[in-house]
Amino acid sequence: MWFWSADSLEQELFDLYAPALRSLGVNFSDEQLQDTLEASSYGLARISHKLGKKQS
Repeated sequence: MWFWSADSLEQELFDLYAPALRSLGVNFSDEQLQDTLEASSYGLARISHKLGKKQS
């Protein structure tokens, strides 16, 4: 189902917020929602990586 690697920022954020969203009725099995999540998180890891390099 998921397209993020286990150690990615996207997965970390998902793991943080998914339980609360599920309790509100969000259906993560919905294909349209999965497509939206994938599209909206595109480049998030690259941004995080670049910010991490600047702090080093």
